[in-house]
Amino acid sequence: MIYNRFTLSIVSLCFASLFSFASFSAAATTNAKHLPVLDRIVATVNREAITESELENQAQLLLLRLKQSDTPLPPMTELRQQLLERMILEKLQLQLAATEGIEIDDATLEQSMKEIAKRDGLTVHQMQQFLEEQGITPAQFRQTIKTEMTLSRLQAKTVGQQITVSKAEVENFLHSPAGHDQSGAEYHLGHILISPPNEEPSKQDIQQLENRAGDLAKELKNGANFSKLAIAKSAGQQALTGGDLGWRKIGEIPSTFVKVVPTLKVGEVYGPIRDNSGFHIIKLLEKRNPETQHASAETLRNKATEILYQRKFDESLVSWLRHLRADSKVEIYLNET
Repeated sequence: MIYNRFTLSIVSLCFASLFSFASFSAAATTNAKHLPVLDRIVATVNREAITESELENQAQLLLLRLKQSDTPLPPMTELRQQLLERMILEKLQLQLAATEGIEIDDATLEQSMKEIAKRDGLTVHQMQQFLEEQGITPAQFRQTIKTEMTLSRLQAKTVGQQITVSKAEVENFLHSPAGHDQSGAEYHLGHILISPPNEEPSKQDIQQLENRAGDLAKELKNGANFSKLAIAKSAGQQALTGGDLGWRKIGEIPSTFVKVVPTLKVGEVYGPIRDNSGFHIIKLLEKRNPETQHASAETLRNKATEILYQRKFDESLVSWLRHLRADSKVEIYLNET
């Protein structure tokens, strides 16, 4: 089984993956939205509450990361709406994980923290000191890792175990342009997804989405800041990191736009491109050509299997999360007073 990646470095874990929202359970009540501001409920997820103070705590962490990376900020109203939606999706997954009996024991958690620190050349104590300097307590970081591990196990079980990659698919990939690519070129991509509101959008919904995506693409092509609009508008998994997909080789790029990326110039925006997930807009942020080493046939096949698995996983995860959201009872009071 190939698990989805969920840790990169201490910095990415405490900021880019800061969304380990503290679980807060409370029964929804009819007057919940009229509580004092600090304790006001801004959403309920299957009768479990998300409070104003929880949302504001996560907003402050996000603002800290965005400011440190010099990312232009969208309007706070849009940022809080995006952040709340991510909190809702996380809470839904944690609820399902509890139902499925998925737990991370202390020994596994401690081992993971040691491995994270080791990758950055630090001890756990040094890592905790670094986090405290960034305003993240050891308890908060510990909860972050535990939540990320829980979500990873849940997604591997509910999404990953349903995915198969056949020998024919591997062979077809190896004989495709992506499989033949030996240039070693890597592409740093920005991504925005404009997604339908439900699993069965009407023709009118699709037309409205296409218009929104087209207007957004035009705005970006006219020089609007990509990261800022990704944070405010994108439904993609990387929205709150400015839509940053990171560095990817041609075979690791989603199939929806794999043929387009090599044709782009650095800084060029392309889209919208439609698929089952919605409408995509991409931007080539950077390109590089690192040295490559000859790989054996077995290594190439293993890599092809991993690439194809990850493609299927990413596409299936989007659909699964949309189903999970649609099948749950979610009430949002964010803009109510």
